[in-house]
Amino acid sequence: MLTLALSVFGSLIVSALVARQFRGISSTPKMKGAVLAATFLCVAMLTTIHYRRIAVEILLVLVSLPVAGFGMWAAQTKVEGSAGAGRPKIEIHPIVICCVLVCLAVSSRIFQAERLSTELSGLVSSKYISHNHSSRAIVVTRSDQTTIAFEGIEEQAWNSINEGRSSINKPAWSAFGTIDGTSMRIVTKANLCVVIWMPD
Repeated sequence: MLTLALSVFGSLIVSALVARQFRGISSTPKMKGAVLAATFLCVAMLTTIHYRRIAVEILLVLVSLPVAGFGMWAAQTKVEGSAGAGRPKIEIHPIVICCVLVCLAVSSRIFQAERLSTELSGLVSSKYISHNHSSRAIVVTRSDQTTIAFEGIEEQAWNSINEGRSSINKPAWSAFGTIDGTSMRIVTKANLCVVIWMPD
């Protein structure tokens, strides 16, 4: 949950900082159209490209957040009149919605990437319902006796686990693995605004 919260606020802050750098420059309708298309493209990439390695995830973030920042800049207009002359404001524009979607998609992707990149191998010493939106969670004891808590277990996998007896094996960068030798999905799927399902 902390990772998700930090990624949401971090995405918004970075995007706002990018927009601030161009606040003195007025956008044209053509620029707004180009930025709108770019934000759509970013949302499409973030919600369709499969998780494979950390380098891909870093690249997606580095591309998407500046685009969201340009979107915030493109949505700004100058306030007319002596009281607010020269002061930018955000107008209600489809770009704003797309920028928010980009930031949310980045946040969801970071959160899911952290879970998928985690390798789980060992004995499931306990399972429980966490306080994080009542998500299903387990504690895995590795061969070196270190433990790792993991939230976001698929319901079928969670129900198959016998505390203190079941073994789990999930390789890094995969949503699937085995529990007591039986192959199944381990990590729950992520979604964007409960509408768009993120890829594995």
